[in-house]
Amino acid sequence: MLKSRLYKRLGRRDRVFGRLMICFLITAALGLPVDVLSQTITFSGKQVPLQQAFTEIKKQANYAVIFNPELINVNVAISVNAKKQPLEVFMKSILAKQPLSYTIVGTTIVVFPRVDNMPDSVKFTLEPVVHDISGLVYDEKTGAPVIGASVIVNGSAKGTQTDEKGSFVLRKLKDNEQLTITSIGFEKVNVTVPIGQSLLYVTMKTATSVLDQAVVQAYGITSKRLATGNISRVTAEEIERQPVMNPLLALQGRVPGLLVTQTSGYAASPVKVEIRGRNSLNPDMLSDPLYVIDGVPLTVLDVSGSVRYEGGASPGYIQGGLSVTGGQSPLFSMNPRDIASIEVLKDADATAIYGSRAANGVILITTKKGKPGKTTFNMEVNQGIIDVPKRYQMLNTPQYLQMRREAFRNDGIIPTLTTAPDLVLWDSTRYTDWQKVLLGTGKQSAVVTSLTGGDNLAMYRISANYARQEDVVKNSGLNQQASITSSVDVRSVNQKFSLGLTLGYSYTNVDAVFANASVITLAPNAPPVYDSKGELNYAEWNAAGIGGQFPFADLLRTNNAQTNQFSSSMRMGYELARGLKFVTTGGYSYMMGTNNYLMPIASQNPIGNPTGSAVFGTSKNSNLTVEPQLTYSRFIGRGDLSVLVGGTYQSTMTNGTTTFAAGYGDDDLIHTVGSAPFSQTSEGYSKYKYIGFLARINYDWEHKYILNMTARRDGSSRFAPGRQFGNFGSAAVAWNFSEEKWIKRFLPSWVTFMKLRVSYGIVGGNAPSDYQYLSQWAAIAPGDIAPLPGYNGVQPFVPIHAVNQDYHWETNKKFEAGFSASFLEERISVEVSTYRNRSGDQITGLPTPAYTGFKSVTGNWPALIQNSGWEGMISATLIRKKDIIWNVNFNIATNRNLLVSYPGIELSPYFTRYKVGQSLNAEYLLHYQGIDPQTGGYSFVDYNKDGLAKYNYNIPAGTGDDDRYIAINRTPKYFGGIGSTVNYKGLSVNLLFDFKKQLGQDPFITNVKGQMNNFPVEALHDHWQKPGDNARYARYSTYFVGDINASDAGITDASYLRLRSVAIGYSFSDKLSKKAGLKGCTLSFRLQNIFTISNYPGLDPEIQNYSAVPAGRTFSGALSFTL
Repeated sequence: MLKSRLYKRLGRRDRVFGRLMICFLITAALGLPVDVLSQTITFSGKQVPLQQAFTEIKKQANYAVIFNPELINVNVAISVNAKKQPLEVFMKSILAKQPLSYTIVGTTIVVFPRVDNMPDSVKFTLEPVVHDISGLVYDEKTGAPVIGASVIVNGSAKGTQTDEKGSFVLRKLKDNEQLTITSIGFEKVNVTVPIGQSLLYVTMKTATSVLDQAVVQAYGITSKRLATGNISRVTAEEIERQPVMNPLLALQGRVPGLLVTQTSGYAASPVKVEIRGRNSLNPDMLSDPLYVIDGVPLTVLDVSGSVRYEGGASPGYIQGGLSVTGGQSPLFSMNPRDIASIEVLKDADATAIYGSRAANGVILITTKKGKPGKTTFNMEVNQGIIDVPKRYQMLNTPQYLQMRREAFRNDGIIPTLTTAPDLVLWDSTRYTDWQKVLLGTGKQSAVVTSLTGGDNLAMYRISANYARQEDVVKNSGLNQQASITSSVDVRSVNQKFSLGLTLGYSYTNVDAVFANASVITLAPNAPPVYDSKGELNYAEWNAAGIGGQFPFADLLRTNNAQTNQFSSSMRMGYELARGLKFVTTGGYSYMMGTNNYLMPIASQNPIGNPTGSAVFGTSKNSNLTVEPQLTYSRFIGRGDLSVLVGGTYQSTMTNGTTTFAAGYGDDDLIHTVGSAPFSQTSEGYSKYKYIGFLARINYDWEHKYILNMTARRDGSSRFAPGRQFGNFGSAAVAWNFSEEKWIKRFLPSWVTFMKLRVSYGIVGGNAPSDYQYLSQWAAIAPGDIAPLPGYNGVQPFVPIHAVNQDYHWETNKKFEAGFSASFLEERISVEVSTYRNRSGDQITGLPTPAYTGFKSVTGNWPALIQNSGWEGMISATLIRKKDIIWNVNFNIATNRNLLVSYPGIELSPYFTRYKVGQSLNAEYLLHYQGIDPQTGGYSFVDYNKDGLAKYNYNIPAGTGDDDRYIAINRTPKYFGGIGSTVNYKGLSVNLLFDFKKQLGQDPFITNVKGQMNNFPVEALHDHWQKPGDNARYARYSTYFVGDINASDAGITDASYLRLRSVAIGYSFSDKLSKKAGLKGCTLSFRLQNIFTISNYPGLDPEIQNYSAVPAGRTFSGALSFTL
């Protein structure tokens, strides 16, 4: 929106005044954003000079009034009678009968003549044909200058950019020429230069169009309209709608191509995150993306030795000790309500500038910062409950005993006390639903507060939160999370210098017990957990001679993990010259944690006269990052050129210590290592250093043609000297072809926007472990648990791995093409992309002769892995009216992983594991033909026709005497999400569904029905009983009746559609809130994991771990208010 306020001045004096006016406008725009309505004036007088009224304004409200004395007569007499009049009302009253108008900028009031009341002589002299234009562009909402806005003269090559003060100058413009002003995150402004105007004052509104909203990219911001890469954005509002403690879980179903999977139902458990598939042959390599928080990478090295791709995720912040939760996600300590947005970077154009660290994609997390305005305090209180959404309908005691007796008859065995205590010893009338014993109802509560405010020169935000969650596992303790963060952003008065600083501290405390979900299959008439004394009921199990099978010992074995984390980040910038800026980003974080697993005497079988034992763990992790950069931007030709050059230094250290202590004679002593008669300590330590040099060139020609090129040279401590550096980069182009005039003629009016983009780049892959090129020695030989015996008092050492100093970077080549379109004024938007990523020069184990002491050595193998697929997203506004808006969205993605080539695979350690032309995640299994109608046993295809169906894991599947020829891939075939948002006045209703098309493992079909384990009711009705029966389950037996575990018999459809979250909120009206003394108040209800539609026979088609705790269903309510 253009506000014409100043006019071209005559003579030298007028030109000086014009320059002063520019200075006043700039200075005012940088001032404090005071609420004009809160300023009042009391002044009365008859026939007083206008100047006197201006003087009173300065005196009472501290607002300066400026004007051109050549055009305005301030000695004109006015009459006024004001008592505590708001400033704006007072200004209108004193100028009501004058041919004048005004505008307020910060704490400055600019008074000027109205054009329709200017003398003809002045109008005539203010109509030059060609003149210069100066201007100031600022944010309408905050009053802050808009930096780097493009100001283009339509139909010409003239253009410029606003500087740090938001000002610009354009030379030799003609009257009535058209200007277009654009900036990322703001709506486009079209301006017609009026006759005689030399100074423009332009306000820009925050973009409401999805195409123009700001999107965070690597080292900067962009928008969907101008982006050349594949960037998906999740907003703070979308994150806050979900009652989760880990922000990663808020991404499920929201980003096409991003696969987020819970590893268990524990709140603190690691989360598996994968973007577009697996890139490494090495089974010890994860597919985790790079996490960058406020420009600072978050890296945790693995020293626990427990990382496996099949395991799903790194143990994270638990690198020492024994963890029943499988570790702790590094983002569990982060308050989700401190996050402003999460951007997911997928293709080479978006990720290549991060170099090798971005081989698996990048997730950018931007935290909330202060905003200019009055100090605002916000608090939210949340309370909820958690239950298990699904339970099995198991056999009751008579049904179970019927199954057991039939099994013994089939096997021709007589039940005995040892083989069948459930039949001959335990109460045959007792029934226990062990699901109710193991799983209960959890609780969730949280308090989140924030304080924010400031002005255009200094902004701050302070937030604190405390959250706790009780898991659905009975006897389990609490998951507690507390954090406090603060941020401050300051700018100098001349806007050249800027500084942003963020500090944070977080604490987590997780109490957990190992909840073996297989307990639910315990015999329904098994003895109770505790005896009459309240102690574990070992006695009744010992009476049967099976005390070693007692399943409840873990209920008294506690695992407590605590972490303390300090994090900081800083961004400092200085404008060296117009368009040239020096920026330095740095950050440091340090985490220290303990992880103690206690096995008291009370948890063990008293018959063995046990002693207590414990596993004590400590973990430390530190990250230091410094990134100096130079940025340059200017208008060249008909477009904006921006250049970025810089460097990166990162140093990461991870340490994990594990101490096993045993021999405690009293449970009161078990909490300290020093009280243990015996202890043994092992330690893992790793340090990683990284240095990089980066460059990016971006050119935007009239918002139609966009070119983006990046280059990166990386150096890593994981490679030997001479091999430490690698060169990577990308190139991308985008064409907004709907902006072409000749195309617009053919497009129907309902087409709003269309874009094509293509990118190609090379990203390096780092080595899986640190310092494998150096000879390393230890007192414990590989595979042993005890140190080598000493010799004459000297501790011997042995090498722990073979040495190769010649391996180098992996190369990941990424190609992508995308199409975007919007229709009906952006009421419908579509995005489709296709990609192919190829990873070569795989770093893996090369076979070496066993007589060297090692079977393999780290090196490069010319194997080639490909991930290809497509992603799609569509969003639509179905209803857009004054009081109601209904938006829906849908996204879907598919990825195909393929081992394209592997020269010499027969010599590799993976000869029996992988096959060229198949996925790395493929499992090779016997093909199940069903139950043999004559014997009741399992039958399989004899693939090699040798008369016997069997498996041999020592040779490639389907060769020799191995009959495993069926390749099963449990990676989702496709997955995505469906969302709906309805806003009606103050009411909002948000729904999110996610879905997967996938295979899974039937948790029951591979277990022997007839042993001392319970099963769902259907097992009783669909099993073999006599020759000639065609049944789903084999005959009941007390022993295995076939190699069912090595077959595809247990592979079943695990696809699902899940109502992931529901959020219902009501914002009370401003009028009602003000009556309560509040600025705003919102009541909301949030539900998570509501229901799942699936044919999967297990509890959870997502986790699929038979012994893992299922994901809980959460019902919570929250009240938030603002002061």
